[in-house]
Amino acid sequence: MRLILSHAGGTLPFLAGRIEGCIANFPTGPSAPKKLLDEVLKTNIYLDGITFSAPALRAAAEVVGADRIMFGTDHPLFPSSRKDGMYAAMVDNRDAAEKCFGKEGGDYERVMGGNAFKILRLKL
Repeated sequence: MRLILSHAGGTLPFLAGRIEGCIANFPTGPSAPKKLLDEVLKTNIYLDGITFSAPALRAAAEVVGADRIMFGTDHPLFPSSRKDGMYAAMVDNRDAAEKCFGKEGGDYERVMGGNAFKILRLKL
């Protein structure tokens, strides 16, 4: 199963190590090999990039990989408070992605749309 988690996965990327420790210390079921949470995060989990923060977005990307993060907004949850009509949440998330990945790198372009086209099998 593949899942897209909102808000950069919430606390999941930050608690992954702790969850792995709990799994290791409290095994359940037969001794068959288990898929580690780290592997699940890098193969079955996708995140939107709604963090409003470059450091938080970087942390999420370190856990799942920048190729598994898609740009997102809270539109229309927060009405625009900008004079130019742009939605502040959208601009804040775009700016966080630019600070996190840099506009020149491929990760920024993938997060801003390329990943969504690939993951969701979208066509132009």
